[in-house]
Amino acid sequence: ENIRRYIDKTSAPLREEADMAREISLVKDVYSYQARAIGAKLITDIRENIAVPINSVRMYQLLQNLVSNSVEACARAPENNAGHIISISVRRASGNILLVVSDTGCGFRAEEKARAFNTSFSTKKDGTGIGLMTMKTIVKQELHGSIKLSDNQKDGRGTVFTITIPDSTWVVKKEGFVGIPPVMHMKCKELIDFLQAAKP
Repeated sequence: ENIRRYIDKTSAPLREEADMAREISLVKDVYSYQARAIGAKLITDIRENIAVPINSVRMYQLLQNLVSNSVEACARAPENNAGHIISISVRRASGNILLVVSDTGCGFRAEEKARAFNTSFSTKKDGTGIGLMTMKTIVKQELHGSIKLSDNQKDGRGTVFTITIPDSTWVVKKEGFVGIPPVMHMKCKELIDFLQAAKP
């Protein structure tokens, strides 16, 4: 069933808005088995039904890279098979959408965090760094947001990826998708900034 859903997902037509709950659910279905195989639990926390103006395949790719990194980090941790937790959460806060993926894996050293999104950098022996670069590209160029890497202080081990999507690119799903195309969001924001700057 999971394989069928994955095939349906990757062969589906591109949509201009991605339902966060749906994309997170699909990624969870695909990676839950891998997580259990290394003694980890994959949990989700979705506060609201939120959609973002990006095609669903690209959002899925972003989430897939995040969760895949977390699964691999847990597998490489010295405390492997010790009840690892991988968490995906999404919520609105102060006009932004916050997408947070955390794990209790091997984490990043200070010098690794500073280079994490550089071209060709990877903490894995045979890694290429393409996954991290892809995440950065999607977040910055397509969602006009930011991505931050930090230590998982809450659980005392592991990593937290925090993605902030500014209010100029969010829409909320109520009676179906609402909002306007991404390019128009940016034009509206430019107009609002211009009008605010022009106030006496």
